[in-house]
Amino acid sequence: MPQDETDDWEDLLGTGTVMKQVVVHGSRASVDELDGINLEAPRKFFASIDIETRLEDRLLETESHKDFLINNEADIFPGAHLVIPLMELNETSRYRFDPKFVYGQTGNPPEVPPNAILECTITLKSRAPYDEFLERLTFTERYNLAKRKRDRGIFWYHREDYDSSISVFQSIIDLCQDLGEENENHERGVNSEQEVPMVRG
Repeated sequence: MPQDETDDWEDLLGTGTVMKQVVVHGSRASVDELDGINLEAPRKFFASIDIETRLEDRLLETESHKDFLINNEADIFPGAHLVIPLMELNETSRYRFDPKFVYGQTGNPPEVPPNAILECTITLKSRAPYDEFLERLTFTERYNLAKRKRDRGIFWYHREDYDSSISVFQSIIDLCQDLGEENENHERGVNSEQEVPMVRG
């Protein structure tokens, strides 16, 4: 880390492995906004974020306004799930993650080599308790979210990280259960030709 940046970065764990630099301060959430989200020991919740990932000043990936399930470490990567619960709404911060908090010794070929330190800029756009978020999703929105999660589960499967893969696919089961019959009947005509995604080795 350049010496002139040291004072601008906060060492979140005291080990130099997760560093934070606030770019735009957020707003304190109201009691109503935090209802159902215990920030001392946060349960899983959905967060809509913008995230930009860089490796040595080279842009790797940008995702905007994606709803991610937080406290399911396989939905993004472990470092993101560590820092997002601590962010304020509308906060934008830059993070520098040690390899073990991103893609570790394996990396993510071809773009991320083994043992790579990644820098991410994250903006927390919104957050909602898990059950509340699911209740307001339509059948189609749940289906599309499940498809994105399926791709993530396959990603971990091909890395032979079977625990993470199982975690993602379990979240798909939770996501798709308890759909009301009215929504299912309404959407059945649209989705009748679409097969249920399956993992194939």
